Amino acid sequence: MDGENEKMAKDRLSFAVAFYGPAVWLLIALMTLMGLVGLIAPELFRAGLEGLGSPRVAHVAGAITVVAGAILFLRPYRANAVRLRFPRVVFWLGVLTALKGLLWLLFPELLQKLLPHYTAQSAGVLRVLGVLCLSFAAAFYFLLTSVRSADESAV
Repeated sequence: MDGENEKMAKDRLSFAVAFYGPAVWLLIALMTLMGLVGLIAPELFRAGLEGLGSPRVAHVAGAITVVAGAILFLRPYRANAVRLRFPRVVFWLGVLTALKGLLWLLFPELLQKLLPHYTAQSAGVLRVLGVLCLSFAAAFYFLLTSVRSADESAV
């Protein structure tokens, strides 16, 4: 019986991590797009931030963020995966991302209280936020696609 439960758990895990590749690239693409919009068109970036003020949008964004975080923190445990160079960093990045998504899901009013502060900022500050998004996209790319070579994995 215990072997059956273990097999079911591994099957569920492999189903979840099957979404890893597409989810990572989608996350990197979205962060890059946000960063470019923030850098090139800060007023459009401001409008996008204002759109997050709706509870429905906050719930959808929170659900997507929870799924992305879950995929990230499950990634280091994928049985047949190529070894990541920084598995602990990816795990904790996933945990923090999932917690942020849960906050948006459970407390959308918190997001609604924070948004006026960010939307009232100058275009220069919004450009800095755009650069920050681009930096996160680059970090995600490096952390999530950086794998150990066969020589490093043997050590």
